[in-house]
Amino acid sequence: MLPTSGLKAKVVENGLQGTITVVAGLGIDTEYDKVSVIVTNGKKTLLKKLTFTELGALMVTDEVTTGVMTCKGGVLNFNIAANVEYVVSITSGGSPVDWVHHIDTKAMTPYSLDFQVDSNAGGQRTADITITSSETSDTAEFTVVQYAATPSFVVSNTGTAAKIPTVLGDGLEGLVDFEGGIVTWNPSLAKTWDTSGEHSAEYFVSGATGFSLENLTGLVNLDVSDF
Repeated sequence: MLPTSGLKAKVVENGLQGTITVVAGLGIDTEYDKVSVIVTNGKKTLLKKLTFTELGALMVTDEVTTGVMTCKGGVLNFNIAANVEYVVSITSGGSPVDWVHHIDTKAMTPYSLDFQVDSNAGGQRTADITITSSETSDTAEFTVVQYAATPSFVVSNTGTAAKIPTVLGDGLEGLVDFEGGIVTWNPSLAKTWDTSGEHSAEYFVSGATGFSLENLTGLVNLDVSDF
């Protein structure tokens, strides 16, 4: 048995019968990769070739299937792998939404799907993203959660670590946008940057009546124009 470089093959024989097992690696060339099977009884020899067809597939390759966005909106991305044509639908309660937009890309697999989320002047809202293909029964599903309109303020500091400001108020909840990295706010939240230098964080905390900037090492700027 002679497999090409993109395949591994072995045979387990039992007298006049046998089982051929073929293992395909990632990204095999279905036009050229094949297994040549040679059978002989000492007098006659037969040669057969096994060729392969790549099946269509669509799957989620991202552990994160829910994207959280602040009221200001921005770009979210989710990852899938696909070797088929697919369509993207964005709905809420079964009806199309007009505040999340798929940013089309011509890149091949694996895909990083980008979605532009519009700003939100109302309450919290949710959208369901479904990716399907007529060539396969596979489905990829994601969820976008955008928080309600909330006053925000921006703190800039220099260094590699930042302690968040103390936010004053009752029933506080919201988000912090660390230069595109959005996380849920909590009173003990801190951030360590990968590089030194000046960094900014924008805070969206509902119920806030004010904040304290004590013990903020390296504070270089405070923007409260949207608070």
